[in-house]
Amino acid sequence: MSISEPRARSIALVLHDFPAGGTERIAIRLANHWAAAGRAVTILCGHAAGPALALVDPAVAIVPVDPPIPRSPTSRWRLGRALATMMPPGRFDILVAPGNFHLPVMLALRRAARHPLPPLLLKISNPVAPASGFAPLDRLAAMAARLAFRRIDHLVAMSPTLAEEAGRALGRRDITALAEPILPDAVPPPAPRPARRTLLVAGRLVPQKNVALAIDAFAALRRKDIDLVIVGDGAQRAMLEARAAASPAAGRIRFAGHVPDIAPFLAQATALLSPSRYEGYPAALIEALAAGVPVVTTRSSPAIDDMLRHPSFGRIATANAAALAEAIEATLAAGPVDPVAAAALLSHHRARVAAGHWLAHLDGIVAAAR
Repeated sequence: MSISEPRARSIALVLHDFPAGGTERIAIRLANHWAAAGRAVTILCGHAAGPALALVDPAVAIVPVDPPIPRSPTSRWRLGRALATMMPPGRFDILVAPGNFHLPVMLALRRAARHPLPPLLLKISNPVAPASGFAPLDRLAAMAARLAFRRIDHLVAMSPTLAEEAGRALGRRDITALAEPILPDAVPPPAPRPARRTLLVAGRLVPQKNVALAIDAFAALRRKDIDLVIVGDGAQRAMLEARAAASPAAGRIRFAGHVPDIAPFLAQATALLSPSRYEGYPAALIEALAAGVPVVTTRSSPAIDDMLRHPSFGRIATANAAALAEAIEATLAAGPVDPVAAAALLSHHRARVAAGHWLAHLDGIVAAAR
């Protein structure tokens, strides 16, 4: 693109609020890099509250709706209607939503808009129509997804495999694959591991993350010279703490709660366990490999095979306690993560590189729209 061609000079990013989730952290990292590149970046939000708010660079404007719209069963639709009043013609060159959670916001905005909108771009962060196992319901969900996503001008997936899967599900061939800016530009070399082995689980304590299965798999391990550390918080914490207390391995399970950065825990970890029911592109796996920590995971995403592309990166196991325990034992017995193989994967996820690819894509959309 030549310097005279239109660019995405004014970028709006939609966030409902600022929880500690990975989707929000990645979106904020993109916004910060876009602002550092000289673009005017505005986060339009329903409620300017949450731990991730502290991650936003001062160069990024935060504009909440007034009055605030806290999360509720109808809040995403209400937020979309409220944003329609904040979108005068020409104010923004493009509007970006960071994941499936914000799809209702975009649809409500589209319906309530009083003026022509800039191009709408949505990142597909999870399966567009997760399978329930009940065929008639799955068919209805697939039809609803096709109708809903048709209202979005541009779609981005987090890997080529995820783009292909979403394209088949939605009947679209225009989904672009862009890597996530998961890692900082400079990643320190893996630290020496402590003598005591630690299995790390990192994620929100919600049903999707299936942390109960991690506790059961840990209890099923034959070896007892290892601890389980669970990093994260959420609605299931009390239930999970009770499950851990009733486990035969209760004395070796610790809940660390929410932390702003899992890097210190990865520096102490021997392996990372990811027992999720479903994921988009789980960033914790990339962070673990960057720290030299192998991964044991369920097949929670079509992208898992792309991520664990080398035998030293870890194991993929069936989502039951016995299979995960066997995979954990095998991973602990194997050698370290191969640094050369890891470097080839991790290079795509450096923040500046990934944010630059995103920005080039936004520029192309704006140029084509004009």
